[in-house]
Amino acid sequence: MPFTRKIIAADQSLAEELLELARKKNTSLYSLTNRTIETYLNLSKANVGEPEDAALELILLNTMKNLGFHLAPPEGSPEELEQLGKVLWQLASVRLRSVSPERIMERLAVLLVGDNRVFPEWEGERKKIVINTSSSSDEEEVVYRLFTGIARAASGEGEKWEVQRLEGILILVAPPQRQEKTEPTGFFTQHIH
Repeated sequence: MPFTRKIIAADQSLAEELLELARKKNTSLYSLTNRTIETYLNLSKANVGEPEDAALELILLNTMKNLGFHLAPPEGSPEELEQLGKVLWQLASVRLRSVSPERIMERLAVLLVGDNRVFPEWEGERKKIVINTSSSSDEEEVVYRLFTGIARAASGEGEKWEVQRLEGILILVAPPQRQEKTEPTGFFTQHIH
């Protein structure tokens, strides 16, 4: 017999923090709680160890990036880098099944070149990810080759990612977005005293 009602309990202090965060993000506590639980379950399904460790590692990674550390792919020929991009996409998309390809692509770009050099935007029904690769021609070639492989692996039948290369800029263009209507499917009551 399926459950028709679910109750999730939280410590008073956690509930208050979540409520405050929901207010700051201009979202409902229901939506924020579901996203939080979904994120935890995704981390658990991806076999990254304990989800708490993943959060700690992300904080450490961001700290290192702020100090000037960079995540760099191994050296290789253009063909090897494209193959590496394909493998990276296959592994990432399997481990992040519930995350949109556009979001995965954007986060990969941020990890490779940094937050301040990635500019996501929408053009009609297509998401574009503009990447500033102007720091060096070597980096530009590596990022281009990696994302060429990633885009090929991410493209499905009739839904092709485009990789456009301009001087100092790489533009990833997603296939047209299929709009899916999502609405809450459960009943939520909030009681915080």
